[in-house]
Amino acid sequence: MVRGRYTTKQQIAIETFMQEHEGFSYTVDMLCSELIQKGISIGKTTVYRCLERLVQDQKIIAIPDVSLGCIRYCYANTDPTAMYLMCDDCHRVKPLNCKAINSFISHVADEHEFQPDNQKTIMYGKCRECGKHEKLS
Repeated sequence: MVRGRYTTKQQIAIETFMQEHEGFSYTVDMLCSELIQKGISIGKTTVYRCLERLVQDQKIIAIPDVSLGCIRYCYANTDPTAMYLMCDDCHRVKPLNCKAINSFISHVADEHEFQPDNQKTIMYGKCRECGKHEKLS
């Protein structure tokens, strides 16, 4: 017997929170803390399951945070042709879909016989806003 998928209040709360904070990325611990501050108590295991389901449904993306050694989750444009930019300081995430990148991807595929997975391609660095703060310091 195959069980159907169902939607719980917790899933709705997590998806709604992520949509309301589009472009921001959260670790599971950060998300649990944010939800508690909003008066929503959800167990960490449930949060993990909900996030993984949202990733599978391509509603959010999972991004490795190499500095913390964990995964961050972000509600962002899930266009399969988009790559992503993530700021090392504020952890905001932006989709990157431009002609120059598309040209580069074509070059890699044609000249190096390798097809990058755009949705798993993250470019890390500093956003303009965080770069401004660094210059002022």
